[in-house]
Amino acid sequence: MVEGIWWLIIILVVTIGLFLLALKKKPLQSNVLQPTKPPKKLVKLSEFIHRQFPEYEVNIRPQHLLLSNQGKKVAMLTMDNNLATGSRKLGEVMVINLHDIPNKVQLKELLSDVSG
Repeated sequence: MVEGIWWLIIILVVTIGLFLLALKKKPLQSNVLQPTKPPKKLVKLSEFIHRQFPEYEVNIRPQHLLLSNQGKKVAMLTMDNNLATGSRKLGEVMVINLHDIPNKVQLKELLSDVSG
């Protein structure tokens, strides 16, 4: 039969072993979102809109562009190849998914649809 003192020693050895094992492993990264850079295509699209359509304010986010006209949000442009190309309404804002940077004519057509 194992006496009480031996149980205490066994528990103490196991606890110390687990503690040392925990110290040896790398800590897990937290689930806090790290700021990310937007994709190069979004940066190029943002610069293109700034040059060609100065009446629109462009706010670049990690995954999309927000277009505003006279302080009112009018569109959100995304470039995700996993989603189908097209547009849909999200409240007052038109969400447009693109696969590639459109040319000036295509972008003018998209923005005229957004503006009304």
